[in-house]
Amino acid sequence: MNVAAPDHLHVMVHRAVLASRGFEDSWASPIETSLAAIAFARHSPAYRADAVRALERTLRWWRDESPRPISAEVAALTLTARAASDLQRADPKLTEAAASAVDELLARNGVQIPDLHVALCVWALDGLVDDRDQAPWPRVRELSRAARSGVNQPLGTFIDSVAGQVFEPNQLVQDLLSQVGAAPGLSDSCILVWLLTAATDKLAGSLSANDNALQLLVRNRATLVERLVGEVDERTFLAPEVPDFGTDTSSVSDVPNFLTSFEALLVDVSLAAREEADSWLTYSEAEKLFGDNARIARTATLAADAKGRRRAAALLVVLGFALGVVTHFSVTTARIRTPVANASSVSVSSFFFALSVVLGSANKQVALRGPATSFFSILSLTAAVAAIDQSVAHPFVSDLGGLVVGALIASAVSLALYVVARVTRSR
Repeated sequence: MNVAAPDHLHVMVHRAVLASRGFEDSWASPIETSLAAIAFARHSPAYRADAVRALERTLRWWRDESPRPISAEVAALTLTARAASDLQRADPKLTEAAASAVDELLARNGVQIPDLHVALCVWALDGLVDDRDQAPWPRVRELSRAARSGVNQPLGTFIDSVAGQVFEPNQLVQDLLSQVGAAPGLSDSCILVWLLTAATDKLAGSLSANDNALQLLVRNRATLVERLVGEVDERTFLAPEVPDFGTDTSSVSDVPNFLTSFEALLVDVSLAAREEADSWLTYSEAEKLFGDNARIARTATLAADAKGRRRAAALLVVLGFALGVVTHFSVTTARIRTPVANASSVSVSSFFFALSVVLGSANKQVALRGPATSFFSILSLTAAVAAIDQSVAHPFVSDLGGLVVGALIASAVSLALYVVARVTRSR
């Protein structure tokens, strides 16, 4: 499934959750307010302030209004204890009060308690009350295991597994795989998405991430999310308008699927992630940041390039000396006159020296490149002319010495001026 699909669903349910917030950071009921505190705590740190305000609202409700012994408010109390723990504000008295409230509720005979409320209590207290012999776990294990149907069947399986004295992850994952239906209703899908999220979070601490059954359970959860993506839009969370009694309804279209804020909260809790929000920059900030990085990278590149050039230039200098020696040895071995051998070796060496100056000059040494290259180029060319002139029977240069001296003086002037300018500038 495309990652963008659940992200889009998350954005819609999160907006519905925010839109349903009422006066003093409270929702329609204490159970929704406490669940909202958990949902915001599971989001990125940007929502921590919202989570704290929702938690403080439920704490005031607990201290000032004394929760009634009904399943919804008992579940709200346990969710408040869970939210406080998630926000690093755990209160042992709050946890004890929540556990006692669940224990007293389950001890009442003949009271029908929704499995979803019990599952929320079990999920909230798991990790807060570790000892399975303490309240309320014995009472939870005594719950009637009469035949359950629909979404209540996997809810009951989750309750029995988490409350058991020994947690059996393999049994839980196998039971959930067999009990979660392929095409539940829209409201049941929200409950099952939360249930499978709670179950996989619990199973992840006991099973390997490569466990085939666990991976299949995660894929089933993804299938439920994908179904919600296809059926949920912004209008899904708008309460339908019910026509007045006696109004002609023949022209009224069918009421679309409607999800309550409580169901939106279940999905929001399931899809929430604590990743940091993506950072962004203004154009000027980006230009400055990446401009600085580009300049640093360019400086490093130029430094590496200059180092490579210096090494190549040094190699050319060594090669020039070596070839000059080889040329001198070769010419003298051929029994050619020594002046010819000297001029030939100077010509070859000077040629490679000129190449080394061109290759090894860095940006700050561009001014040196011209005079030095001219000097060694003219020296190489003049030496070549001298070698040829001395090797022929009839020399074509009448004053070879004057030619060599004049050429060297002309080429050395610019080099000398550069050296003088550098020395003067350094002082």
